[in-house]
Amino acid sequence: MEEAKAIRTLILDTNVVISSLVKSEGITRASLTILLHDENCQVTAPAEVAEELKNHMEEISSRSGIAQPLLEEVLGQLMKKIDLAPASLYENKLDEALRFVRDESDAPFCALALTRSPSTIITYNKKHFNSRRLLQRHVRVRTPVEALRELD
Repeated sequence: MEEAKAIRTLILDTNVVISSLVKSEGITRASLTILLHDENCQVTAPAEVAEELKNHMEEISSRSGIAQPLLEEVLGQLMKKIDLAPASLYENKLDEALRFVRDESDAPFCALALTRSPSTIITYNKKHFNSRRLLQRHVRVRTPVEALRELD
């Protein structure tokens, strides 16, 4: 009898979503697609990610060469695969999270990861996080490719 695999909690940073939309080809889009469709991965992000993406829609459209209405449709489909966590779920960890980040804007991702520990933060800004100290709290910080390599 095969043993059930543990569900991995992946906290998705906004920069990974933007990268997957801006670049028409490449490893970010492929990695994100695989991670989002892996039945053993729960992909989540702070709910404020949706607002941040809306605020950058014009820039993303310009950089990607995709008309804004189509981009909004694609983003809508993508966001259906991501569990958006309201701030109320992690706000009690924000002060603690500030001790693990170099950029205050990354605190919500870190706070969410701490509440969902063990978990993995998926980001291209690894240097913004104190990975060594977070690992002691069962939170890993990985790029999309690194996270993909760790799938069983």
